[in-house]
Amino acid sequence: MDTKLETGEAAPSGAFGTFTRRGARGRPGRRPAKNPEAPLGAEALVQTIHKDFAFVNEAFDGVGDPRCPFRILYSPATLLWTPTLGFMNRCDSRNAMDADRNDEGYALTVAALSAQDWWPEEEARTTPCMGTVCAFLEHVDPARLEAVLTKTVFRLIRRK
Repeated sequence: MDTKLETGEAAPSGAFGTFTRRGARGRPGRRPAKNPEAPLGAEALVQTIHKDFAFVNEAFDGVGDPRCPFRILYSPATLLWTPTLGFMNRCDSRNAMDADRNDEGYALTVAALSAQDWWPEEEARTTPCMGTVCAFLEHVDPARLEAVLTKTVFRLIRRK
């Protein structure tokens, strides 16, 4: 992994979770606005998803899971929220997304988004690496993921 990658912003103790502070590096145009305070932004995102877009987790968990049930550590929703949140954080590559996977605050945010409320005892909470996500996506029907996008756009238009 590239040692020059940015690291996640650690949340103050008792905080909800984190967002990383990434910006548009080397892109023309106006500089992006600063991210909101990390714990507040993460908590607001989780509340919005659970309140207005609860169908996303249902759809993510319903994509079908070909894995052996005894070897599953991450739910399908967690596997799909990890790259989604990485794109929202403007991660430019799989390596950039993997740089945050061991940040416990970031992992708590992904777990809250995906409603994964279980974790092995006495284990540090992590998010899946992008290799795991890609291996999972090889077995997912793209039409099921496209349905999530269609339903999300429909919901956004109806709320306007």
